[in-house]
Amino acid sequence: MTFAKEQLKAAHTHCSNNRQAIRKSTLCGCFYCQETYPADEVSKYTYSGRTDEKNDALCPKCGIDSVLADADGAELVNTAFLEAMYELWFNTDSEDDDTTVLDKRR
Repeated sequence: MTFAKEQLKAAHTHCSNNRQAIRKSTLCGCFYCQETYPADEVSKYTYSGRTDEKNDALCPKCGIDSVLADADGAELVNTAFLEAMYELWFNTDSEDDDTTVLDKRR
C-alpha cells in the first residue's frame, strides 16, 4: 500500500494539540511504536509550544508524542498508515524527494 506524502504531512498536524480529538475518539494509534489502543488509555499530555496548556498526547505504550485519533479520520489509526507515517517522520533512511511512502510490511 502506498500513501502520498502530502496525505501523510496533512495527517501529521493531528498529532499536536490533539486532546479534544482524543476525548471524542474510541481508538488511537502511535506512528512511532505503531501500536493502536483505546483512546481512554491516553492519560499523559505535554506542551506543544502553541498554548500554555498540555495538549499534545503522549503514547501510553512508548511515551512519544506521535498519537493520532480516529475522530480525526479512521484511516489515521490504520496499521499500514501508521507504518507509512513512521517511515516518513522517523526513518532516517527514507528519501526526501519521493512523492509516496510504501508500507514496508510483508
